[in-house]
Amino acid sequence: MTVERSTFTVACRELVSGLPEDRTADLLEFGRLVRNQNARMNLVSRRDVDRIESYHILDSLAVARLLPEEASVCDIGSGAGFPGIPLAIARPDTKVTLVDSSQKKCRFLRESISALRLGAVQVIGDRAESVPSLQCDVVIGRLTASVGRFVRESHHHRSRQGLIVLYKTPESAAEVSRIRPVLDRYGLTVVGTTDIVLPITGIVRRFVTLGIPAAES
Repeated sequence: MTVERSTFTVACRELVSGLPEDRTADLLEFGRLVRNQNARMNLVSRRDVDRIESYHILDSLAVARLLPEEASVCDIGSGAGFPGIPLAIARPDTKVTLVDSSQKKCRFLRESISALRLGAVQVIGDRAESVPSLQCDVVIGRLTASVGRFVRESHHHRSRQGLIVLYKTPESAAEVSRIRPVLDRYGLTVVGTTDIVLPITGIVRRFVTLGIPAAES
C-alpha cells in the first residue's frame, strides 16, 4: 500500500503525539533504506515491500505510548529493525538495543543507524539467550512465533522492575494462557493488555505486557 507523505505524517502523530517533521522524514528514509536493500537481504517478505510505511513502521510506533520516559529498550529478534529503529527515531529519549543472530541483518542495522545518525542505538549480533543480561526497562518481542520460547530466551534481559511487551493479536488470549507455567517459573504475570488500532490499515494490535506481580513490585 503506497502512502502519501501527508497521510503518513498524520498517522505517525496519531501514535506519537507531537512528532516533529524531521522525525517523520527520518522514518520515511528508514523505509527507503529497507526497501532498497530488501531484494539483496530479504529484510521483509515480498508481499510486504509495498507496506513498509503503512504497516511495519506504524506497527513499530504503536508501542511507543507504552514506554516510560527515558526507558532502556531491548528489541529481541530485531531483523530489519522493526520496531527498534522507528522507536529510536520517534522516541529519542529511549536507549535502544537491537539483538539479532543474523550477522547480515546486523550489518544492515548498523548501516541504517549510521545513515540516520542514531547515536544511542546499539546492535548485538548474537542469540538472545547467549547475551549477558542487558538489564532493560522494557524487552520487546514483535510477532514472535512462540511466546513461551521468547520468554525463556529473553526474560533475563529485563531489569528487576522491567517489563516484557509482546506484539500479539486480539486472538492471542488462549496462547498467552497456555504459557502460565512458563511465566510462573520466572515470577512473571500478565500485568496489562492494550489494543491499538493502527492508522491507515485499521489492523488491531494487541500488546501483552508481562512483569512481576504488583504485590512484589
